[in-house]
Amino acid sequence: MASGGSQYETMDLTDQERYYELLTWWLILHENIYHQWKKGLMDEDIYGAWTRDLKRFLTTRDITRFRSMWSDTFEVTFIEHIDELIAENKRQQAQKQRKLCASEKPGPAATSTNS
Repeated sequence: MASGGSQYETMDLTDQERYYELLTWWLILHENIYHQWKKGLMDEDIYGAWTRDLKRFLTTRDITRFRSMWSDTFEVTFIEHIDELIAENKRQQAQKQRKLCASEKPGPAATSTNS
């Protein structure tokens, strides 16, 4: 059963290596797409679809644990792009959490005036 990176620490060494390699290939695909778009070789609508896929992927996988290994694998502007997407996701999650907390707070107590 696939568990993604959520159970990385409990994987044996072989499964950890498999996971890292699959993650690397997935990000290489997205790096290629990113650079094609930057060079004007990809339609904005197509790039938008791939970006939504990458954002979804980043919200469902904890890949920050591998961040220190990326400089040997990926071009720096792509790493910055991934960092921006992760930061954007964290901001959006924090904003959702604030809204949720605000909606759970009780309103001001109703006061009645008895004359």
